[in-house]
Amino acid sequence: MIAFLAALVAPAAPAAAMPGSLLADRNGDGEVVVACLGDSNTQSDWQAGAAGGFPASRGWCERLEALFGGRVRTVNLGVGGATAMLNSELPVGNDEATFDARGQFRIALQKYRPDIFLLAFGTNDLLERYSTRPKEVVMLYRELWLEARSEDLLLLVATVPAVQVPEQVRQAFRFSRGGGLHRQADIETANRLIHASFPERLIVDFGSGFAPDDFLDRVHLNANGQEKRARTARQAILRALRELPELSTARQLTWQGGRWGTLSPRPGVAAPQAESFLVD
Repeated sequence: MIAFLAALVAPAAPAAAMPGSLLADRNGDGEVVVACLGDSNTQSDWQAGAAGGFPASRGWCERLEALFGGRVRTVNLGVGGATAMLNSELPVGNDEATFDARGQFRIALQKYRPDIFLLAFGTNDLLERYSTRPKEVVMLYRELWLEARSEDLLLLVATVPAVQVPEQVRQAFRFSRGGGLHRQADIETANRLIHASFPERLIVDFGSGFAPDDFLDRVHLNANGQEKRARTARQAILRALRELPELSTARQLTWQGGRWGTLSPRPGVAAPQAESFLVD
């Protein structure tokens, strides 16, 4: 970190040769912070007491920091039971933790000044007990992306994981308690909408590539599944930074009328090459 800070105070290089770390450090405060927002599969301090559980340090958000070798600080704001949409059935949050994506986003901005957000919700939204539609989840993601973009921050969205339960077990009474069954078709619809609504460089694939033995139960990942998530998140962040448009363009991407477009260029905006200091 000392070397990284020293690089930041070194004499400025020509725009075309500016270090890629300036693209990762979106707010220019000398530190790259990744905020992990989500539900019980992001919150990492409750599994230790569960059968087959693991310590908080093995959660995907914490492992993500380790995988970047200390060049990134992660902040885990995940809360068990959280939904993307604010839901009146959930407890009222506070300045430390809250049960909806917008609330977690607000806490992250106010307390931790992140450069990169990673949203991983949807599993709880699409329980039968709630009336949330997949489109509502994706529209909220897009609203938060627009807010992050207005501050030149990077926001990635994760696809919703499938529920790993055989059909005959899924119908059992014990799986209908505590929120009801998951609407499997809506999970698939949400993921299609995510791919249709965001560039691939902003999507983290938490919805595929996981086997039943990556889970503690029908929904929650075990340590192996968390490790897979961490590596998937790391690769997604690297891809997003590698494929990041020049700042003169990135600051002006907009979503209007169901299409991605650009606004008129801002004068005097530097456009360094998108070479990330996070790459191997």
